[in-house]
Amino acid sequence: MISLKSIKGIALVTAAFGASLALSTGSIHAADTDSSSSSSSSTFTSATSGSSSATGTTTADFTVTAGDDSSNTTTNPNTDSGALQLTSAPSFSFGTINVSTIVNGGTVASSSVTNNLSVKDYRGAATSTGDTPEWNVTASMSKFKDTSDATNTNELTATISGLTTTSGTLSGTAIGSSATNVFSSSSNGNDTKGIGTASATIGSATLGFSDSNSPVSGHSYSSTVTWTLSNTASN
Repeated sequence: MISLKSIKGIALVTAAFGASLALSTGSIHAADTDSSSSSSSSTFTSATSGSSSATGTTTADFTVTAGDDSSNTTTNPNTDSGALQLTSAPSFSFGTINVSTIVNGGTVASSSVTNNLSVKDYRGAATSTGDTPEWNVTASMSKFKDTSDATNTNELTATISGLTTTSGTLSGTAIGSSATNVFSSSSNGNDTKGIGTASATIGSATLGFSDSNSPVSGHSYSSTVTWTLSNTASN
C-alpha cells in the first residue's frame, strides 16, 4: 500500500504474510533559497586616440528554484514542487508460516523484499550561514489483519527486525508499532546536501511474533508499514 500523509493514498495488496507498504510525508518545506538576481546592465568603453580596440561588458543571470523537472507529481509533497521526496520504500513478504511458529513467538526470514528505500533531495545547497538540508525516514507497522476473512477481527502481533542491506546505509534495523528512525541523511553516505539522492537496498528482514497470537490455518494476513519522511533542518 502506498500513501503520502496529507497528500494522496494508493493501496497495494501483498502476498501471504507480506507487509504492505504505505509512504507518508508531512508538509515539507525546502530550505530557504536565494531568489535575487542581478538586473541586466552593460558598460562599454570607447576607443581613444592611439587605441585599436574597445571593450564592453554585459551580464548573464538566473534565479534558482527548489525542486526538479520531473513531470511525475504522484508522490510529491504539496509544497516546493517535490523538492524533498520519498520516492520508494520496500515491501516485505514472509511466505507461508506454520501455526507453531506464530503461537510460540518464533521468527521467520523474509522470502522477498521488493523496492529500494530512496529519498530525492533538491532543496538546494546551504549558504555559508544557512542550515545543512537534513532529513530522516521513520517506519512503523500495524498488526496483521486477516485478509481471507474480513469478519475475523482477531489481529496478529509481530515486528520486523534484522534489516540488512546489500547497498546503502540504514540508521535503524527494526520496525515495530512505534515510529523508528531507519534512514537518515546523517548516516554514512546518505548526506544529499540538498543537491542529490540517497538510496538503500534492503536484502533481507526477520519477522518475529509475540506469544499471544491466534492464527487461522489457511488464511492470509497483511500488515501496513508506514514510512514517514521528515525535513530535519533546524529552520
